[in-house]
Amino acid sequence: MSDAMVELHSISKSFDGMKVLGDISLAVADGEFVSIVGPSGSGKSTVLRLLTQALRPDAGTMLLRACRWNRRRIPSPSCRNAMR
Repeated sequence: MSDAMVELHSISKSFDGMKVLGDISLAVADGEFVSIVGPSGSGKSTVLRLLTQALRPDAGTMLLRACRWNRRRIPSPSCRNAMR
């Protein structure tokens, strides 16, 4: 495991059969600032909604503060406490 605070590994997301994110990976270290830029409809808001857990990915894995999240798993209580 890396020392990143946020990691996305091969994340994909579709809405009504339309793929809006495909195989996205990202790592953000503690204290690092990141900007997500792109044209309208490129998936910027979808990435942010995944990171805030307002959405679940269709495929791939997210690690937030070393707690593993994917489309099927709910984090353990220790991970939920670490997210606060």
